Formats: sequence, C-alpha cells, structure tokens
Amino acid sequence: MLSEDCVPAARRTGTQRRDIDRRAPASLVLIQLTIVRADSVQAVDLASDLVDQVNVALNEATLLGAQINTEHRLAGLTLSVLSLPDEGEPAEDPRVQVLLHPVGRVAASLRLSNWDDEDADLEPFAADELLAIVQRVGPSPIYGWEFLDVPEERSFVRWRDRLSLDWIAPGRDGLSHTLDVFQEAGDQAHLDIRFWFDNLVVRNPGGEVIPLEEFGAGGKRWWDALAANDPRTRSSGIRPLRDESAGDIEEMLHEL
Repeated sequence: MLSEDCVPAARRTGTQRRDIDRRAPASLVLIQLTIVRADSVQAVDLASDLVDQVNVALNEATLLGAQINTEHRLAGLTLSVLSLPDEGEPAEDPRVQVLLHPVGRVAASLRLSNWDDEDADLEPFAADELLAIVQRVGPSPIYGWEFLDVPEERSFVRWRDRLSLDWIAPGRDGLSHTLDVFQEAGDQAHLDIRFWFDNLVVRNPGGEVIPLEEFGAGGKRWWDALAANDPRTRSSGIRPLRDESAGDIEEMLHEL
C-alpha cells in the first residue's frame, strides 16, 4: 500500500500543482461510451502489485466524465492522464477510457460545500444524470495515489451515509473490486463516486486496449521523470514542494 507520506496535493503534502484550466482544449473531451461486447472487458487478475501500478497511473489524472449504462451494467470514465513513453515526448492526446463491467453498484455523494463540511446540503440525482453532474463539478484532477480497492474505512465510510445516488444491480456479481474517484469545485461542491465492478479495461482514444501493465508503467515513468526534474513534466504544473519530496516519490515508485 502506498505511504500517506507520499500523497501530494491540496489536503496532502509532497507535490503542488496550479489550478487546472477549466477551459480545457477541444481534445480533452469525453470519449463516447459505446456499448461493447461483455467479453471485450476481459477478466484481469487485479493482484495488489497491479493495483498499485494502476493507482500510480491514475494519480493527478483529470476526470473529464463518468457514465453508467444500467441496462448493460457498463461504466466508462474518461481521464486525461500523466504518462510518458519509453522514449520521446508524451502523447499529444493524453486521454484514456476506463471501462468497468459488470458493474454491481454505483454510489455517489454530491455535497454543496467543501469536502469536509459535515453539514453541507446534499443534492440527489439519478444514474443517467451522472455524466452531467461530473461535468458540472469538474473537470478537476483526482489525487491521493489510491483509487482501486481502497478499504471502506479509509474512504467510503466518510460519506456512505450521505448518498445522492445508490444504484444497485440485480444479482451477486459485479462486486469484486472498487474504484473511487471524486470532483471538487472549491467551497461550492464536492462529488465522491464509488464503483463496484468485476473487470476493468483501459483504452486509448482510438479504442485500442492498453494492457494494464503498460498503463501503469507509463504513469510510473512520468512520476520518475518528475522526481528527476525532467522537462517533459513541466507543462503539467506539478512540482515537488521541497527537494526531499522528489526523493520520497522516487523511493516509493521504485518499490513497485
């Protein structure tokens, strides 16, 4: 499990980023959620080491949209990720689509205040409104290093009694893993979402599947490059808060 000492941004220490430009370039738009064959979202053994790699690749990614098709029990998230190839510059289009199937449950909490305001007003919404809600509150980066299979007591317990949405599929499948994401708009709104699912696949903007090991490796290269002050990371607006933070991040990543 990743050390809390290495968690960057806002409520955490380690790195600092400028506010995201909410007028995102045209390329940073939702990758359309299309109905896919169930067998195209193949089962992958999400062992703990692979979970950690994917978590690194998702850290500080900008969430551009999230959708759920309740009929087909399919969820799709579009994110602009931080990733580097083995050589050369980062991809011109940094978007990926994360597909989850079958989805067993989706819970969300939209609170109209800061993330830690226990008295914030709660806004309910339906499953088919999820995309509009995410895009209304965002786009903003997700951070914290842990998104997949986060123990309930470290995340969901904070807001499970304040749900705006709680969609539960029939049957007992779709509950093997969880994915936690959030969006925040300062003191105006905070949105938490948890997806329960069995299988996960990552695709590039052209619809081609990215093996999870490759996805994780691209993210690790980016954070290694940040720790090394690689100029390819400067356009992100993220930088270590202090010299020793770069060493902390590098040490953590090399443990993966």
